[in-house]
Amino acid sequence: MSKGYGRMIGFKDAVAWVENMTVPEHCEETKQWVLNRLRYQYDQTIPVKVKLDKGRFMSYYCGNCRRGVDCVDKFCPGCGFPLDWKDVS
Repeated sequence: MSKGYGRMIGFKDAVAWVENMTVPEHCEETKQWVLNRLRYQYDQTIPVKVKLDKGRFMSYYCGNCRRGVDCVDKFCPGCGFPLDWKDVS
């Protein structure tokens, strides 16, 4: 259970369910928008690598949006993706 939302299925199952859903032709575009949203939300659960800029002053940045991040950040303040600090390069 997640808060007050009730039982849920995983992202991959939800995407597969919507992909196999038959909708009227005038709703195809909306179906694609729903699939795009689901895939985007799924992508946000996968951490992105943190990169090291070895310029005059060493600094870290997000591997997704290239916004600067600090060592204490768990999520990028720009794109919201979780940060993977392992093997920073």
